[in-house]
Amino acid sequence: MHRAVDLHKHYVVIGGLNARQAMVLAPRRIDLADWPAWAKAHLRQSDMLVVEATTNAWDFYDQVQPLVGRAVVANAGQIASLVKTRVKTDRVDVLKLARLLVAGMIPEVWVPPLEVRELRTLLAHRRQLVKNRTMLKNRLQSILHRHQLLPPEGELFGAKNLEWWKTLKVSPTERLHIQHDLITLATLEPQ
Repeated sequence: MHRAVDLHKHYVVIGGLNARQAMVLAPRRIDLADWPAWAKAHLRQSDMLVVEATTNAWDFYDQVQPLVGRAVVANAGQIASLVKTRVKTDRVDVLKLARLLVAGMIPEVWVPPLEVRELRTLLAHRRQLVKNRTMLKNRLQSILHRHQLLPPEGELFGAKNLEWWKTLKVSPTERLHIQHDLITLATLEPQ
């Protein structure tokens, strides 16, 4: 059977067609909490299953891949350009996706191994930490520029200059911003 899944945060809609594109599993909604048991009971090694790439597609793929003969993750952007419909519902989407699977027209996305996904997640996390640290430093420096203040010698955000930041003649609101930004920066630096 050729099965297609429309994956959402809290539920999936699954439907299936045979090789002649006749419906053998009418689209049905299944809560994600119930999905693992349903999948184990109904998916077969003779099945092909397709799901569009979304934020939770990798975990879903890891769940279903051992249960079916072939699991495919589809490029959602390319699917949208292949299938133009006036009516867009989960049930219609599932059947269109299943038809593309039967026809061999699914634009596949490479499914990276778990180790690669973990490394990507780690790198993205680090990139976000660096971005946040840079944003805080820029915001603090903009206060100095706005008030035409000359910083002391040495590392502007180093431990030596923390007391200097507290002595700046700025509004109470800006003083609070400085205090919060310095605390957040101190938390981010070691990370």
